Amino acid sequence: MLKNKILESLKCLEGDKSAIQEFIEKYMIDPDGLIVSYLNKNTLNVWTEAELGKYDILPIYNKQRGDPAGQLAYEDTLMATGEYASAMLAEFEVTGNHKAIASASFHVFAILRVLHEGEKYEKGFLPKPHGGMNKAQYSHEISPDQYIKAFIALREYQRYASPSLNKTIDGYLVAIADYFLNRNFCHPYRERTLELIRK
Repeated sequence: MLKNKILESLKCLEGDKSAIQEFIEKYMIDPDGLIVSYLNKNTLNVWTEAELGKYDILPIYNKQRGDPAGQLAYEDTLMATGEYASAMLAEFEVTGNHKAIASASFHVFAILRVLHEGEKYEKGFLPKPHGGMNKAQYSHEISPDQYIKAFIALREYQRYASPSLNKTIDGYLVAIADYFLNRNFCHPYRERTLELIRK
């Protein structure tokens, strides 16, 4: 019964869903399967360094770290990629559309690859991939909201993963928990270390 209600809702939203999905697929997914965060509305591409030079819109970033365009483009990537993968999994579960599960796989494997890049520093470290996949291992910044969305997508995908992939995902999920426990839930964020305040 719930499935029928969801299918009815999907029919009502089909035009909007198709337009949104087409926009995401055309403009927001990079070659590695990561979904970029911010686009220049005039070009529908990620901002370039030259375009950003005209504005002082990055006070929250450390310009000395370099690549402000790469920071902006990938600031919320893990969250967006995780949410999109989860949406594709939900579509597959309700409609059986195999293109949706293929899309979810592409994005889940992108998250796994960022985890792989992060483990060059420490297993369980999921860096914001500022600058894209090729620069992910050099990023030292995380935020828990990015972890949460990626974590949820990985857990949801396990229903469809092979036993060996399930084992790999389990290993990363345990490593993520260990990463935070080992640091008493302190983490690097925008050139500072945030700490859990306990009373």
